[in-house]
Amino acid sequence: MSKSTLSINTINPNVSEILMLLLKNKGIDLNGSNSDFLIRRINRRLKATNSLDYKSYINYLKNNIIEFDHLADILTINISRFFRDAFTYHYIRRIIIPKLFAEKIRTRNNDIRIWSAGCATGEEPYSIAMILDQYINDNKLDFKVNIFATDINEKSLNTARNAEYTEEVFQEIEFAYLSKYFTSQNNKYKLIQKIKDQVHFSTFDLLSKKSQAPEESIFGNFDIIFCRNVLIYFNNEYQHRILKKLRNTMHESSYLILGESEDPLLKHSNLFLRNTDLFKIFQKKG
Repeated sequence: MSKSTLSINTINPNVSEILMLLLKNKGIDLNGSNSDFLIRRINRRLKATNSLDYKSYINYLKNNIIEFDHLADILTINISRFFRDAFTYHYIRRIIIPKLFAEKIRTRNNDIRIWSAGCATGEEPYSIAMILDQYINDNKLDFKVNIFATDINEKSLNTARNAEYTEEVFQEIEFAYLSKYFTSQNNKYKLIQKIKDQVHFSTFDLLSKKSQAPEESIFGNFDIIFCRNVLIYFNNEYQHRILKKLRNTMHESSYLILGESEDPLLKHSNLFLRNTDLFKIFQKKG
């Protein structure tokens, strides 16, 4: 077993205490996270607060409540951009989306339900919304689109709700999408209201035992779940818990889309079948 998959408790009891304090004060449970990642990020806060070691940082936390916000931010924020891994989005647009709409038309179901789990600052769910809007317009369809986007980091969600971005997150977007769905002002790009209205943002902990799906979605039953570049931060046990939760919110024809750097389903192949060898796209097994 590699160091990164060990329980954090077996590595450093001081780090374990920091996580317990974070759970108590912010309700964020990161005990199953990749230990190397946690230690790197916590060490940044030690440096930022001029703490000499973990013990002094723990004392700093106890005496400076605002530090829990800074710690939560650095431990939960994810880097995101529009159409990240553009080739994956091209496959989704050309193969997955037409199949999804064909099945919906066949079953006379005009409700599209998408979950972006770990949505960070919103680039992923908004990318999906643009793809769906373009497809519906091109094919003159009448569908209701509901995209539920969740993250554990409230600061990231506030950025997502505002939907105003700087140019560095547009490295992989096609100009047609940029010019159609954004307005530019003062070196920033603001998403048009039509696309903003299709995405519902909320705080959600994928490890919570209280609920299977975002509260606004009521019952799950998602057509596509995006959980990209999230599982890499968790050990095998927590990955399995998250994947089981995602599976419980899928129907027989649903798709689960993971990040290109992730391959946890090699260890959890009893839950899903690979849809294609080209990308980390899966469907429910059994």
